[in-house]
Amino acid sequence: MYTLEQGQKFERYRILRTLGSGVAGISYQAEDSRQKHPVMLKLIHPWAPLPDQARRQFFRDTQVISGLSHPLLSPLLNYGEVHGQLFVVRPFTTYGSLLSSEGRRWFQTPLPIPTAFTYALQIARVLAYIHSNGYIHGSLTLSNILITHAPCTEEIAALVLTDIKLASFVRQYGQPINTLLPTTAAPEQFQQQQGPASDQYALAVLLYFWITGHLPFQGSVEKIQQSKQQEDFPALHMFNPKINPEQEQLILKGLHPTPGERYPSMDNFAHELALMLTHMPPITLQPQPSQRPDPIQETLQSRTQAITPDQRSSTATHPAETLSDTLIAPQEHQPEMLSSERISDALPTETILSSEAVTDTQQKTTEPLAVVSSAPLQAMDAYLVITSPYQHESAIYHLTQITTTVGHSGDSNVLLDHDELISRHHALILRQQQHYLIYDQRSTHGVKVNTTQLTEGEGHQLANGDQIYIGVYTITFYYAHYAQPHAQASMARQQILS
Repeated sequence: MYTLEQGQKFERYRILRTLGSGVAGISYQAEDSRQKHPVMLKLIHPWAPLPDQARRQFFRDTQVISGLSHPLLSPLLNYGEVHGQLFVVRPFTTYGSLLSSEGRRWFQTPLPIPTAFTYALQIARVLAYIHSNGYIHGSLTLSNILITHAPCTEEIAALVLTDIKLASFVRQYGQPINTLLPTTAAPEQFQQQQGPASDQYALAVLLYFWITGHLPFQGSVEKIQQSKQQEDFPALHMFNPKINPEQEQLILKGLHPTPGERYPSMDNFAHELALMLTHMPPITLQPQPSQRPDPIQETLQSRTQAITPDQRSSTATHPAETLSDTLIAPQEHQPEMLSSERISDALPTETILSSEAVTDTQQKTTEPLAVVSSAPLQAMDAYLVITSPYQHESAIYHLTQITTTVGHSGDSNVLLDHDELISRHHALILRQQQHYLIYDQRSTHGVKVNTTQLTEGEGHQLANGDQIYIGVYTITFYYAHYAQPHAQASMARQQILS
């Protein structure tokens, strides 16, 4: 079994500690030795070598998945193979997943119904985006929903999704140590069949749990499988009388044992969630304490973010613990699983999330560039000033999200659509605590910061006033937290605001 110890070097990553293990592999907190920032390193199927077919499939899938970009999707920073061991690298999140100590404290169930529906809508939208690109998640649980920051009264968007298809990949091509399925698994997954509707079922289980504080299915493995097939679970209003019949019916439809009887697509499911929210009162969250431990102490003392297989059982005492990534045994026979190509072919056209296809009730992931109004910029703002021969005036884009995508694709946050040499998913800007890193997303013609040409997969920390060159575009990065803007930056701001 391939394992790593504290202080050991793997590729360019120095291991800080083990985070936990699951169906897909073992996760570590590590430090990128070149960029000196923390990352999450996951070894895929480290307990036994994978066949060549599986490894080829891993690289085909991961190449596509690495190009996916969504504000609520944890970006893939790097992936590859070292001495026969497959791995992926993602940003490290201090707070961990919804199964971490902070996750259990901040997301104590039952949640207020508007809050639960809002979180479900966020996840539904990112799942719809994944489906529109021909993939499914396949193992949606609390352990692969990460917390980027503490909930507060001003902002509720605190979750990102991670580990697309990894658990399904290992179950299909490898030999998982734990063959149990999560309690969020859809009935069809017991027969080793899955599709986009399986993700919808898993999200409906999570929504049921958030609203009631109870799992819809409990008992032995056999009892849970039978209950899922027969829709044998308590009505939501028995646990939470505040839920109305329309809200309950929405969740029940998502929990239907037959995939064809659920919503036609995740996009439809998201649309119904959004409609329900229009009839609910505004959300008010209680501020959370903002105590942040010293980073070194946080590295040494923070708890394991994932539950190891030997800690899990089919009769876990805490409901949230049964929402990790392995719990229910599938049937022994293994019919053919749906491949990514067959999933893509089966998708209805309305699942495509282009800038033109987003409904009024959804938020577009692409924000058009616009000249800033006279509203003053905050002292801690990080923003981009974009200029090109095709624009008469500079445009400005505020970096308000954890990840900001730059490219020619219609779903890019910063859309650069006047240069055909720019790749669809050209660059990624990632916020790591109080710093910003930029990555070349395997673009055709590259990214240059000042005079430095970026290397694919390696993050470059941006400094105040840095010039980013992408095609014919010049993008200037400003961040008042680093230092007071120099004269050139001040002049640029005055020109934009005039």
